[in-house]
Amino acid sequence: MLLLAPQSGKWARAQIQLKNVQLRDRITGIVKNALAQVRLNTDEIKAGVREKAGQLKQLGQDKLVAQLDRVPAALDAGKTAG
Repeated sequence: MLLLAPQSGKWARAQIQLKNVQLRDRITGIVKNALAQVRLNTDEIKAGVREKAGQLKQLGQDKLVAQLDRVPAALDAGKTAG
């Protein structure tokens, strides 16, 4: 059986402080990476939404033009019927 003497208080505090700094740096890196990934995903989502909005706008304009193209024919049909 191996018995170890307790560490000196000064040395133990230094080790705790070192581990604290290492852990803080590691967590900072993880958070920065996660934030970068979130930003990338957000940019991709925004681009997709903008593209879809543009498609829907064009579809709406096409439908409007089609309906407006039918107006003269409807007016002519109304005049001949009346």
